[in-house]
Amino acid sequence: MAKKAKKIVAKIIKRVGNDRPKDWYAGITSDPDARLFGPPPGGHEVDKSDIDAWICFEAKSERGARKAERKLLEKGLDGGPGGGTGIGSVVHVYAYEKTDATTP
Repeated sequence: MAKKAKKIVAKIIKRVGNDRPKDWYAGITSDPDARLFGPPPGGHEVDKSDIDAWICFEAKSERGARKAERKLLEKGLDGGPGGGTGIGSVVHVYAYEKTDATTP
């Protein structure tokens, strides 16, 4: 079920915790599986089986996804604005804990 940007941000910040947001990367995508778990250059190589290391939600719209991404970056998560290129609607907001195995 699609969620509002405010609710997505709250859920991701709850998972991340306030003491270490820079250890996490946030972004938006039209294809969360390829973006989170795929190889570079398009993917981050997150370990799909480590369910504590990543989180993803579907926003109600691309505008909502971009708003959630902007708010997460303002809260200190790593990443950059303006992402989410690809085929289909860019409505998925994701975050993952960065490790030596992820890109970045």
